[in-house]
Amino acid sequence: MRIPASFCGLVALKATRGRVPAYPPSVVWTLGHIGPIARTVEDVALLLEHVSRPDHRDWNAAPYEPTPYRPRSRERPGAALRIAVCLVAPGAAVDPAVRSAVSDATAALRPLCARLEVAQPSWLDVRAPFEDYCDAGLAHGLRALDGHARSRLDPGLRATLDAAERVDRERFLDAYDAQIRTGREARLFCADWDFLITPTVATAPFAAGRDVPDPDRDRHWLDWTPFTYPFNFSGQPALTLPCGHTDDGLPIGLQIVADLWDEARLLALARYLERELAWTPGRLDDDD
Repeated sequence: MRIPASFCGLVALKATRGRVPAYPPSVVWTLGHIGPIARTVEDVALLLEHVSRPDHRDWNAAPYEPTPYRPRSRERPGAALRIAVCLVAPGAAVDPAVRSAVSDATAALRPLCARLEVAQPSWLDVRAPFEDYCDAGLAHGLRALDGHARSRLDPGLRATLDAAERVDRERFLDAYDAQIRTGREARLFCADWDFLITPTVATAPFAAGRDVPDPDRDRHWLDWTPFTYPFNFSGQPALTLPCGHTDDGLPIGLQIVADLWDEARLLALARYLERELAWTPGRLDDDD
């Protein structure tokens, strides 16, 4: 939900894995997360209050805790915060306009911070195991399709299924080990930092009907989404928030990531930043 929200100038929250019950389960197992998309942070908080209600069919759901996320989002997010900012990703080209917009927006957080520093967490480099884990799940979920049905799938999905044939049991278990390791390293990172800020995606919005922004450069959707899928791997809550526009007037999204189960503070920080950026749905104020 973060990627379409970023491209549409909306707010979206991928909640902590298990915060929002899911049934039937995702074909990509623990990579699948659920959360709301809305026009403002406060609306996302209100939606989270409702969609996080219990559903006992989900074996992975957390114990239900009725939390007033909407009122909590109006609170001051804290003082002397430690916020890390990551503007580059391994093996990915980040659009300069995206990097600049996110960097400029984070300056509005300085009054809250004891530390606001650039960081490059090594545990974000998880593309290979993530791809193996995801491809194996998709292939397993569609294993019953016959040749005719498979031929009618989207070409990109057919290519994914073809690629999944290389993921044997050993590679899948290696990917699962990598997920455990990523989750552990992310928790250790959160012991030193309250939040991590990144671009939501590495590129500006591009034409509908394409899988990649630049077919001459990119071969896969993972090429331009290096800031989103690591947190599906780690299970952390991550929120996208509009933070600017390209020269063509297209929206740019900023992502805020928190520790597991810390949605209330995440929403409060996002709402603070939303106010500081003077963002209104669909546009920025003229003097921004």
